[in-house]
Amino acid sequence: MRQTPCFFAVLSLVIAFSGTSTSFAASTTENSATLNQLNKAISDDPTNWKNFLERSKVLAAMNNPMDELIDLNEAIKLAPNESELYEIRANVLVEMHENEGALKAADKAVALRPKDFKLYILRANLFKTLENDEDCINDCNKAIALNPSAVDAYELRALAYNSAGKKDLALADEKQVELLKRH
Repeated sequence: MRQTPCFFAVLSLVIAFSGTSTSFAASTTENSATLNQLNKAISDDPTNWKNFLERSKVLAAMNNPMDELIDLNEAIKLAPNESELYEIRANVLVEMHENEGALKAADKAVALRPKDFKLYILRANLFKTLENDEDCINDCNKAIALNPSAVDAYELRALAYNSAGKKDLALADEKQVELLKRH
């Protein structure tokens, strides 16, 4: 029987997909093993917030945002001054389209780490999503003051200026973005 080019194309797809499923199965097995280790570590020491954080990351990799959020909340109870936890919580809530809750978490992260320009950009994105252009612009201004080459802040501020009808300011930010991207 003569093999057609189509046969070889199908055969290569089957081989490619079988490799993918093996890789997926391996990562799922690794995640399950890691999850079991973290479950034991948490059982042994339920006051170690880092174990809850690590388990939340594994749960994120397993596409389990609700349990991820539960572990982040537990880590926050144990370490309420760790800004990273609020930043991660804000991002998880954004993925879940819980923008009001994400904004509260971003507020707390900014309060704990006010010199991190990325947190202002995170919060500005939330303000923009919630159609609060004035607060979006204010946070972009703060991010730019901390890092004058923060392209994302200029891009976001340009969008907010456009929405607010401040076309000249939006155009100036768009030009700044082009300039920064060239360098």
